[in-house]
Amino acid sequence: MILLPAATWCAALTLGTAAFAQPAAAQDRIGNVSVSMGALQLRETSSERWVPTMRAEAALDVLGPLQLGVYGNLVARSLPLQRPTLGGGGLIALRPEFAVSDLRPLLQVSTGRTRLPTTTGRSSAWVTSVAAGLGVRVSRIATVEARVTHHWHYGMNQSSELQTRAWEITAGASVSFP
Repeated sequence: MILLPAATWCAALTLGTAAFAQPAAAQDRIGNVSVSMGALQLRETSSERWVPTMRAEAALDVLGPLQLGVYGNLVARSLPLQRPTLGGGGLIALRPEFAVSDLRPLLQVSTGRTRLPTTTGRSSAWVTSVAAGLGVRVSRIATVEARVTHHWHYGMNQSSELQTRAWEITAGASVSFP
C-alpha cells in the first residue's frame, strides 16, 4: 500500500530521465557511498522533538541512474550523540546525472529496521521511507546534497508512545567510485 505509489513514481522517473541522463558507462562509475547528518522529528503523545541523526549508504548502479544498495543509520537522544541507537536496511534510488548541469536530483525508497529514542527508553520498529533530494556536483566524483525524507514506522513496541510517521531533514556528501 505505501510502497506501490513510491515504486510507481520511481519507475516513471527512471523512464522519464533515461533519455536525458548519461549512461552508467559514460559516467565512469559503478556506484557511490554517502554520509549525511540531520534531524529526525519524533512525536510522542505529549511532545514533539527533533533528534540528531546520521546515515551512511553504499549503492551500486544497476541500470542507468537506478541504484540498489544498503544503508545504516544512527539516531541519538541529543547532541553530542547521547545514547545512540542503530538501524539499517536496503534501498532503491534514482540518481540521474545530466550532461548540461552539475545538479543531481535524488529519489529514494528504503526499508529496514531501526531503534528510536523515546522519553522512557528505546523503541524498535520496521521503517519504510521515501526521500527526495538535490545534490550539486563539486568535483568529478564528489557531490554535496540535501534531502527531505518521510518515514512510516510500524511494528513498534506496544508500550511505545511514538507516532508512526516522521520527517527527516539531512545534508551530506556523496562520493562516486569507479
